[in-house]
Amino acid sequence: MSQDTEKCFNSGIYVPEGRQICPTCEREANAAINCKTAEGVLRKWRPAIIRAAKAHPAKIIDQNAVYELGRIGLPFFLAELADRKDQNHMTSSRNLLIEAIAHTRVLVERLAIVHCSSAEDADAYRFYLEQAARSADPMR
Repeated sequence: MSQDTEKCFNSGIYVPEGRQICPTCEREANAAINCKTAEGVLRKWRPAIIRAAKAHPAKIIDQNAVYELGRIGLPFFLAELADRKDQNHMTSSRNLLIEAIAHTRVLVERLAIVHCSSAEDADAYRFYLEQAARSADPMR
């Protein structure tokens, strides 16, 4: 097992073989879970998302992500919702859009775990995440 795979994804400290996060991070994540928020749901399922991200080599995860993004169909649902005038159809389209957003978010989390395993990559990801969030701020 390589040195990078023996580190906690969250804290970077050593973890026993077969684990992806250290017991401390796991306890903290489980203690403060609020399933009424999207972040709480992701936090609750984070160990499963990490396991899925580490189940296969990065190349396979990337190839599957391309397929999954097409299967999820987020751009299709966005375009369909923008074109619809019928209120009844809009409600079902909106639900499909929300489902597609959720699946896309989990996929993106998995990709971030796969490609941000080193401390340097994790720092870069946080930097770019902050830049993206800042650029989306309408008050800026």
